Amino acid sequence: MKLVKYGAVAALVASIGATTLIGLQASAADSGVTGSESDYLRSMDSKATLNFVPDNSVTKPIDPIDPTNPNPPTPLPPKPGTPGPLSIDYASDFNFGMQEISTETKSYYAKPQTYSDNSTVRPNFVQVTDKRGTNAGWTLSVKQAGQFSNPTTQNKTLDGAQLILGKGETVTNGSAATPTTYAVLLDPSGTTSKVMSADTNQGTGTWVNLFGGKNALQDVTVKDPSNQVTTEKRDFGVKLTVPGATQKDAVQYATTLTWELTNVPTNPTAP
Repeated sequence: MKLVKYGAVAALVASIGATTLIGLQASAADSGVTGSESDYLRSMDSKATLNFVPDNSVTKPIDPIDPTNPNPPTPLPPKPGTPGPLSIDYASDFNFGMQEISTETKSYYAKPQTYSDNSTVRPNFVQVTDKRGTNAGWTLSVKQAGQFSNPTTQNKTLDGAQLILGKGETVTNGSAATPTTYAVLLDPSGTTSKVMSADTNQGTGTWVNLFGGKNALQDVTVKDPSNQVTTEKRDFGVKLTVPGATQKDAVQYATTLTWELTNVPTNPTAP
């Protein structure tokens, strides 16, 4: 009788154990957790960060025609750009060459921008860089410090001469929103004229203003220093007009242009 009782108890325990195991398996299945390594998954997030600060180094001139050129030639004459994260990197000198004295009103066009490799020529330009990281905008202006003059000669100034910069074409090596350019009639009295402006969220990175655009260079017939007729490139985006009535001596006349960059944005739709 004891053996029978023990057998019944064992059977009952076995039955309870099986029922409990089935219940545990069902519970595990319901929770989505299994004992298989191939189905095991846990997750956690982490972060990667990078902080930028304004760049105070001087920015070198880029190639105005091929702005992505990694090794652009150096424009002549070499000029150090202004320091700081908002900078004027380069401004061309304007050379109108040798011209014959005339009693007629004449327009002269500047020679192209030359480079250190002695073969590259480009339209004349001014370059601005904004590395502040604020997207705050800026304004570039220019003023003429007096009329073309030579204090050592009898007729000291080219009275009535007018220097005109054509509405520029912008070139950049980046992808920011484009600043606005303006045609400029310079005033010898020193009045400041706006050349290029970037409104808020415009003009970040490096920008070149090509006076008259990429195709401003044209062939013209001129006389060289030995009085021989030759053909040269001239930049039709930079023009100097001198009245015929203006008295001219056989000397060089010159003036100074001052370029000014401010951190004040200007509405690009303004005149």
